[in-house]
Amino acid sequence: MSTPIVGTPTTPTISPSFAAQLTPDSAIPKLRPRLSVSIEGLDKTGKTYWALMTAPDPIALVTNDPGTQRIVELARAKGRVIHQLVLNWEAPAKLSKSASEINKEEWSRWIDTWNRYNKFAQSVLTELSIRSWVTDTETDTWHLGELAYFGKGAGNSNQDARTKLNFVYQDLYWDLYKRRPDINLILIHRLKKKYIKTNTRNPDAPADWNGEYETDDFNRVAFLVDLTLRMEWDKDRKDFVSYLDPNKAFRYYSSDNAHILSKRWYGQQPADPSAFWNLGMEVFPETVDTPEIWGVD
Repeated sequence: MSTPIVGTPTTPTISPSFAAQLTPDSAIPKLRPRLSVSIEGLDKTGKTYWALMTAPDPIALVTNDPGTQRIVELARAKGRVIHQLVLNWEAPAKLSKSASEINKEEWSRWIDTWNRYNKFAQSVLTELSIRSWVTDTETDTWHLGELAYFGKGAGNSNQDARTKLNFVYQDLYWDLYKRRPDINLILIHRLKKKYIKTNTRNPDAPADWNGEYETDDFNRVAFLVDLTLRMEWDKDRKDFVSYLDPNKAFRYYSSDNAHILSKRWYGQQPADPSAFWNLGMEVFPETVDTPEIWGVD
């Protein structure tokens, strides 16, 4: 049996050719506390209010939801700075499945609107006053992208167009995430019923709702963002509640903040524990002494 060697461990040397390829630590941007959040919830569960009333401002807001304007007015009355891009686009007038049924005028308008959205996102890269980016809803943004690339809302099996849309969609997100490491990204999503096949013997049998909900959007959003926040209305407490989705990726999970996976935050006001600033401090405990990072005076 060999005798273990006891002594001071030494740092192994590396070859000059390997060292020459490394990126110097001084050239790697230091992580700045900020959050990229996917908010998911059914209608009227406080998603927009949470984003516009408690995230750091000035806020760059992209919206196609007419109900958002009321929250914008309330936020501005409280002194919050919100810059809007309102995308007034409509869903297809009729369901078209084949390319021959596409309405060319509608398609042209969707392309123009999608380009406006992309241009606005690019402008945020250089508008350094912006502290938060909010899409209300990201579900609408994704479906707008589908309409712009396919010209219709159903039967979109063209894999070439799908690949291009996926690339552009993710590239736009990563541009904001990587080139603006100082801003928070808040993507508001609707939920849809989750259907599964229960009658596996009959391939033509319809799928059944399994009682659960899933994100109505690009299916890899959870892996783009830092975390996914679920929002609900607690009918027993008569209050809004939010919590981290334990089934979705959490980028900054560690032993220091593992407790938040089981927490539920109640309330909707900026001073409540459910506010954006509190979530930021829960994920980054070291920022308790620098609350201004999260927009707290």
